[in-house]
Amino acid sequence: MKKKIVGIFMCMLMIATALPVISASNVKNTSPVASGLIGIKIQAKVFSVDDSDNLLGGAIEVNDSITGKYVYDPGIPDSNPNPSHGIYQFKSSSCGFKVKAGGLDFTTNPSDVVFNIDIYNDYISDWDEISVVSANNLQLSNGMLVTLIQWDIVDNNGTAIDSDVLPTTAPVLEDWPTSNQLILLGKDPSNPTKTYAIYAHVTSAIKPIAIDVNYAESNLETLVPTLPYSYSLPFQHFWMKVLERFPCAFPILRHLMGY
Repeated sequence: MKKKIVGIFMCMLMIATALPVISASNVKNTSPVASGLIGIKIQAKVFSVDDSDNLLGGAIEVNDSITGKYVYDPGIPDSNPNPSHGIYQFKSSSCGFKVKAGGLDFTTNPSDVVFNIDIYNDYISDWDEISVVSANNLQLSNGMLVTLIQWDIVDNNGTAIDSDVLPTTAPVLEDWPTSNQLILLGKDPSNPTKTYAIYAHVTSAIKPIAIDVNYAESNLETLVPTLPYSYSLPFQHFWMKVLERFPCAFPILRHLMGY
């Protein structure tokens, strides 16, 4: 009996030892998994509205405030073997974007989550970037579609981050001086040629203690605003279509164009 117990114990020990090695062999990020979800609460200020067909009924205007958050699981592994480009794909209904602008909710579809965070570290020369993208979202209350919710921050000095590991803290906006844009794109479901685009600068980003995408949270810190940046006008209609179809192409195109 004693020999059987020892044998069972040794087998369990071997399995416990082998499992981390097997699971780690296909991913780069082998750091300890953080417990629970992480939410980053943001505030933003609209600097451009493109809605020539009045799909939003004038609900969102330049200088309006946008508030919301994005939620992700820090335990998701990096799916890209490139050490300079981390790709983190989230499918849980607890993960995604939820922002409010002009009384409208722009929200990741919890029934079919397509939500990614891309981390670029010295990807092209000294280019650092964090790109948070939700490509499948709920309709607005007025019936309009939301084709893209995306926040991109860029540092072309290459000093903002030192790896492509998924961060567990809120971005320090001052570390990302090159670009900082929150983008909301959508269209009319009955006429896809009619589109709208909202562009905003994120002015504050904090990490509450506990959070989920449905706004259940506790012990929220006071939002500390930072000075918005100044940027040139955004993409034209063609680039809106490119972003909608290939959201991850935006960082590469922008870098190659020298922005």
